[in-house]
Amino acid sequence: MKEVGTTHWLDPNTDATDEYGFTALPGGMRSYMGPFYDVGNAGNWWTSSMISVDPASVMIFSSMGELMLTQSMSLAGMSVRYVKD
Repeated sequence: MKEVGTTHWLDPNTDATDEYGFTALPGGMRSYMGPFYDVGNAGNWWTSSMISVDPASVMIFSSMGELMLTQSMSLAGMSVRYVKD
């Protein structure tokens, strides 16, 4: 699901195949305190279904091939991906 190569991702960008055409990019995230981090190393997306309001559900891809479903404060900044139909 991640973009293949290291144009945007840091090395090694493990397990990047983009076989589903999602082309996940490593936009990192903005902490609820304000600073940005993990740009180039991780892509963080809000999920469409919430476990609770705080903490909210987040899907994370890393350059090391990890895919995680975790939680973050809803004041944090994550990427959003709209899927039509």
